[in-house]
Amino acid sequence: MITNTELRRLAEHQGERCISILFPTHKSGQEVLNEKDKKVFKNLLKELSRALEKQGLNNGEIKAELAPFQALLEDHLFWHYLDHGLAVYKSGDHFEVHQLPEAPAGMLTVSDRFYIVPLVPMVQRNKTFYILELNLDEIKFFKADKYRIEEIELEGITPRALEEVVGYDYREKSPQFHTLSMGRGTLIKGHESSPEMDKKEISKFFEAVDDALYKSFLHEKKEPLIIACVEYFYPIYKEVNSYKNLYPEHIKGSRKNAKDAELHRDALQLLQDYFEAEVPERLEKFMMLAGTGKTAQSVENILPAAERGRVEHLILQYPESIFGEYDEEKREIIRHDKYDKGSKELLNELAALTVLTDGSVDLLPDEKFPVEDTYAIAVFRW
Repeated sequence: MITNTELRRLAEHQGERCISILFPTHKSGQEVLNEKDKKVFKNLLKELSRALEKQGLNNGEIKAELAPFQALLEDHLFWHYLDHGLAVYKSGDHFEVHQLPEAPAGMLTVSDRFYIVPLVPMVQRNKTFYILELNLDEIKFFKADKYRIEEIELEGITPRALEEVVGYDYREKSPQFHTLSMGRGTLIKGHESSPEMDKKEISKFFEAVDDALYKSFLHEKKEPLIIACVEYFYPIYKEVNSYKNLYPEHIKGSRKNAKDAELHRDALQLLQDYFEAEVPERLEKFMMLAGTGKTAQSVENILPAAERGRVEHLILQYPESIFGEYDEEKREIIRHDKYDKGSKELLNELAALTVLTDGSVDLLPDEKFPVEDTYAIAVFRW
């Protein structure tokens, strides 16, 4: 996964010949067995060769430019361990490859800047959250974001089981205590004659877990904490919780034998609004400020503002492209019908300039784009 530092470095880089190849790939299935992505890449290299020839390079120069791409093509193992997308960049002796967690639209450019449009929201809209998996005989704690999940070891930090808090002889001392099967996990619950006894002990255990987590990890955090547990446990934990950003919904059911990837998937389903909240807010801000001089809805008007660092929020229609040249002195855009020698992908130019001045970049498909007859809208800082 590309980092914010790497994204800024790609956005900053400018050179005479910056080659960018992006396309969707496959993690598994028949496409991997048949090396479909490798074949796509091979065809893209043929297209790249033609583009370099149009730029006036001779056969020897083209072969030298293609050399690292060709080496990657011949790396048999590489093509069997891909993610959802691939971004490959070259400029002079610099060559880098990024596996992408989301599939980009196919794009090949040879320009004075790397093509980064689909990478920006993957970085900017990625956020951290935490998951606490509650079982009476095992506690697990995870740090995650949109694309990854990682277990944080709790050994020696929190109690890991009920008996560590209430005593190992609790079962023998409590004749009402018994185990009720709950599918893959267990729920320990008393007879009707003493339901509060078990709740009290479970609450004591959860309070100890909450206290240890807060002191060791969460006391300065602001990210959501999601609880994964059976229904009976959640209100008990919620009652003793001291973390102010406990998520109001929880992952229901025992996850005792579940894979981390399944837990991650279920958490992401709950957190859709958490990851997507900013886009509606930015669209609303654009509508509210329309006509005040603090918005624009054409590349011609946004590009000069982006160069001066005025763009706070940029929203692009994707996948779309505008090829052309920008005359900085006249502040005019000369549009090209298709990508050609000397062309810039102008939406990418907007994205790069916005990233470098700490603005946000969001991508929307045609059917969700709020303005007709344009591929870019922006909210200005001043």
